[in-house]
Amino acid sequence: MRVLIVNYRFFVSGGPERYMFNVIEELESRGHEVVPFSVRYSANLSTKWESRFVDPIAGDDAVRFSEHDTNPRTMLRGLGRLFYSRGVYGALRDLSREVQPDVAYVLHYLRKLSPAVLKALADEGVPTVVRLSDFQMICPASHLMRDGSECEECVGGSVWPSVRYKCVKGSMALSSVDFAAMTWQRTKGFFDLPYAYACPSGFIREVMLRAGVSEKRAREIGTFVRPVPEESLRPIAARPMVIAYVGRISPEKGVEVLLEAFSNFVAQDNGREFELHIAGNKTDQYTQELRRRFESTSIKWLGWLDRPAITDLLLSARLSVMPSLSPEVYPNSLIESWACGTPVVASRIGSLEHIVTEGQTGYLFNMGDGCDLQRVLELGLSTDGRPQLMSEACLRVTRGSLSADVHLQHLVSLFEDAIQQAHTGRVGIHDSQVPQSGAAHRVSDELGVHDDTARYSI
Repeated sequence: MRVLIVNYRFFVSGGPERYMFNVIEELESRGHEVVPFSVRYSANLSTKWESRFVDPIAGDDAVRFSEHDTNPRTMLRGLGRLFYSRGVYGALRDLSREVQPDVAYVLHYLRKLSPAVLKALADEGVPTVVRLSDFQMICPASHLMRDGSECEECVGGSVWPSVRYKCVKGSMALSSVDFAAMTWQRTKGFFDLPYAYACPSGFIREVMLRAGVSEKRAREIGTFVRPVPEESLRPIAARPMVIAYVGRISPEKGVEVLLEAFSNFVAQDNGREFELHIAGNKTDQYTQELRRRFESTSIKWLGWLDRPAITDLLLSARLSVMPSLSPEVYPNSLIESWACGTPVVASRIGSLEHIVTEGQTGYLFNMGDGCDLQRVLELGLSTDGRPQLMSEACLRVTRGSLSADVHLQHLVSLFEDAIQQAHTGRVGIHDSQVPQSGAAHRVSDELGVHDDTARYSI
């Protein structure tokens, strides 16, 4: 099978790219051919297909919108990518004609590549599966959060509330432009073109169903993690009293809640030494502010770490923490922690409360509640036998339902369904009541824990 993989970055900047490179390697190890399509950044990994990539909106090193200059050419290209890019359409059409892929697997494409990706693939008859790594299709802010609280006002209807609340960068102008782009894209039916949307968790699938996507199109296809070699694993009792955070440092990630809870926890504990190790960006203004507020020898700011360094951190920690204030889809850092035998403390929100099995693969605390998080940290850092049993449960899950073999079996099955459908005629996005194939296993199974009309087309 020849698979065309589309993502707007061809270097690791977060969980979605770690997943992308892992899935490329797994597909190729099973005899499939993979052809990437992306934006041409200087940080990209080398590939023989890089000459087919499209130019970035600004310079080769300007990856984030905050790094873009404001000259007319950059602004015009940015608007084109936001609405619809003929350049992206032409480049992907030409690549599709050259390599004749059997199927396309699209990850991040909005705003940096544009829905022209979906139109080019459809026009060339390439069956397409889109993986949802965030909520950008239905939420202009991409994280279903507003003013520190969960928000679904744009789910299942117009995204006009995003303008009223200035959800895009706190700007009325940017929010209005984004609203116009999303409304026009929906009117043109671009989001009806893919065969299916691969939803990494049941939570995002339920959100997409509420948004009007049919049961056939919204497929729950989980994720996977590679096992850590047995010789690298360490019993929980042999590890130092280290708590780890791995991820982006931004307000919706709840790092401030973790810092407050940890500071209070350390201040009230007698006789034991604890450390909080934070792996994530450390040079932006928000992070610098947090570092000034929570200056302590017990808090180590590690900056961005590569994959081996993240693994080393998680192997040395007794707990990792995901204090998110916004709903998560299915964070890579969570299952990477489990692969190291490290239980996860997570906010009771979004997919996290369904993924983490309380008392077995981790603990849940009330979202945004520092006192409750402090209580759970004390529970998780206890020295009785429970932490080791939880560590073993984490390893059991990652070697079962979260293994590469299980994920690739379901993913390739979905690709085959898409290819077969392309040969027999397309279905509409709202053709519902069709049973799913290859549904993801439930983690709880391994642990032994036991209106009908679409509102709009997206």
